[in-house]
Amino acid sequence: MGEGFWDRVTGRRLQRLPSRPLLGRYQLAGPGLVNGRATAAYAHILPDLAAKWSAAAEGCVAEGSLGQDAMPEYVIATRTISIAAELDAATDSSMEQSPGTGYDRWAAVLPVATDLITRLQTTHGRDPIAALEREMDANLGHLEQVCLRPEARLSRVEQVDPLSRAQRTAPRALSHLAAHTEDWERRTIRGVYPKRLLSVHNEPDVDLYENQVAVRLVDHLLAFLEWRRSSLQAALDMLKDLDDLQELTGQLNDRHWWTTWRLASLLGELVSSLGQLSDSDNLRSSASDLLRRTRERRARLERLRASRLCQNRRLRRHGELPSDLRQTNLFTHHQEYRRVGALWRAWARASREADIDASFSLREFCDGFDRFVGLLIARSLGALGYRATSERPPVPGSQDVVYARPSGDVVVLRNQPDGTFELFRDGARVLIIVPLPHPLAAEPSRAALHAFLDDPGATAQPEGGPARIIVYPGTREEQRTLPPRLLSRIDTVGNDVREGTAAGILPVAPTEIDSVERMIRAVQWALVAPDAAAYPPAVRCPAEMGEKILAGRGTWLGAGELDQLMVLRPPAQAELEHVTGLMRAWSGERGALARRRERDSAAAMFHKELEAALGVLDRLSICPVCGKKAEAEHQFTLRKGTFRIACARCRNDWGTQTCRWCKAPFPTVQLRRTQLSSDPGPVEASGHGILATSCQRAGQFTFYICPNCGRCGNEGARAERPCHRCDVDDSPPDHPVGGADPSNGE
Repeated sequence: MGEGFWDRVTGRRLQRLPSRPLLGRYQLAGPGLVNGRATAAYAHILPDLAAKWSAAAEGCVAEGSLGQDAMPEYVIATRTISIAAELDAATDSSMEQSPGTGYDRWAAVLPVATDLITRLQTTHGRDPIAALEREMDANLGHLEQVCLRPEARLSRVEQVDPLSRAQRTAPRALSHLAAHTEDWERRTIRGVYPKRLLSVHNEPDVDLYENQVAVRLVDHLLAFLEWRRSSLQAALDMLKDLDDLQELTGQLNDRHWWTTWRLASLLGELVSSLGQLSDSDNLRSSASDLLRRTRERRARLERLRASRLCQNRRLRRHGELPSDLRQTNLFTHHQEYRRVGALWRAWARASREADIDASFSLREFCDGFDRFVGLLIARSLGALGYRATSERPPVPGSQDVVYARPSGDVVVLRNQPDGTFELFRDGARVLIIVPLPHPLAAEPSRAALHAFLDDPGATAQPEGGPARIIVYPGTREEQRTLPPRLLSRIDTVGNDVREGTAAGILPVAPTEIDSVERMIRAVQWALVAPDAAAYPPAVRCPAEMGEKILAGRGTWLGAGELDQLMVLRPPAQAELEHVTGLMRAWSGERGALARRRERDSAAAMFHKELEAALGVLDRLSICPVCGKKAEAEHQFTLRKGTFRIACARCRNDWGTQTCRWCKAPFPTVQLRRTQLSSDPGPVEASGHGILATSCQRAGQFTFYICPNCGRCGNEGARAERPCHRCDVDDSPPDHPVGGADPSNGE
């Protein structure tokens, strides 16, 4: 038996799968069957309409189910699908004559669902959603009366009762008694004295068409109110983020112009997409009022689930009722049922005209989420100063997309056939981004999140391997409800985990304006951290030349281990020419042929490694906040194994420092006016301004959490308020954890 399944999180082939997997984690490793249908390699294993799934590939067979905890919110799912449709339209072959390349049109798609705010602005009296809400306010009391005291018809029911309780005998009572001797009390010469008789009862039967409509209407309205609540909450969060973004762009004294310009560009895109934005305060106030009334309506409807009608087991609930209501006597002449009919027609109109159907395709969502994450990565690289030299956007299994900076730094983005993304620099893989469409932080998924975090194969970071980020659909509203242990692992790039080096777990959503900022931080960390860990870069140099070079002018080189020189800072042109001249003179000295070849080989190796080391320092000398390159002679402050640069343009400090616990170097940024908090929003979550995560104890921002060992530089110090990254509750979860790694045979 082969290994026919693929785990896109760990990048491994498997023979078996858990019965309740995470949505979008597992795929077919080759062509096979999913739910009985033939599919190609790397197809998602998704459930059918009954929430069951089955998969078969390369001799491996598995089956199971997915519960409601795997289903994303309707708003996030539909907005992700719509953004993916825009991306497909931007690269359509029919748009070849449009301005710009296919990549330019693709990257210009806004990764934010601004239609949620637009819908609030365009509400009018004839809007079907507003009409349905008015009908609910007017007729919800009548629906309550129908559910509490429903109309019924009398139905004749035959049942065997004791003789003392039998009031009306059934026509076939004698024949039934003759066939059932167990119902006889005694038998005499005159006949039989019965103990039980078949009697007739007239019982009320509520299984009427009108009552079926009322019960189904309760379910429909609850689904509508949940859709309305999630839409309004997402719109309110976006309005708050928009206000924060407007406030941030106005704080020219707090941020450098380049950061402000970047955020102002994002704000311009949002406002352009929204059109003429009305007074945001009034819009937010009206949305808050709508949200409050929506919750009140939902609370009233939830109570009806325990009503006499909804709890009646004889009422048929299977099958769908057509949206066109049959006009019966009750719906015409009965006051309560007539109002229920009007409420049903208002719901049917809203469902038909406003697209409030809460159903969507899981396959379209999973594929769309992969493309949405790709858009966030591309925009993050653009915000970091990289420009695509390719004309086509990243597509699974297609040609790589090359990005270049004006400084000459080049990175390559590859979209693997399984939908994951990999970032390369100088031929080495520096970042793996895995889209995971499962809503990890949603309330029903807490057990799945516990199991996922406890799975070392999924969340552990390989020693010396590339950074790995797992991106899932999540919102800040969900994160606020998480306990400390889970909160400390969510919204990280893997560099502030208490257990040490681990994979990052990053929430993004089309309803979160700062999703790009979160991705910027992940990409920037993956590009800067390897260079910082390599500082100071070493260059092999013959021992006889090492002493001559160090004895010369300049302080940009230092003595290393064995026959090595440490490159401490980028040299001035004269300093570099002096060293290269010494090496050329040494390799050109007369001597035996073998000796000259040995010198030529050593000199070539020295020049090659020196060029690579200068490339590392060249990248480290670029300010992560404003992008200005530091001048080596004036701005590099050298310390023991570390460096610090004060940017002359934005006046922020960045560089490396050594962990006091494990002695490993890591990069940090100390902003001139730091505004970090334990609940970062779009104002604080500036990807350009964060490398290693700072400790937030007592407002101190001079201590950082080591990305190697996970310990804080301020650990053990007294603090007035705790840091949610340092003070994590280690108590075990209060519910069982499942979902072990199937590759371990569990």
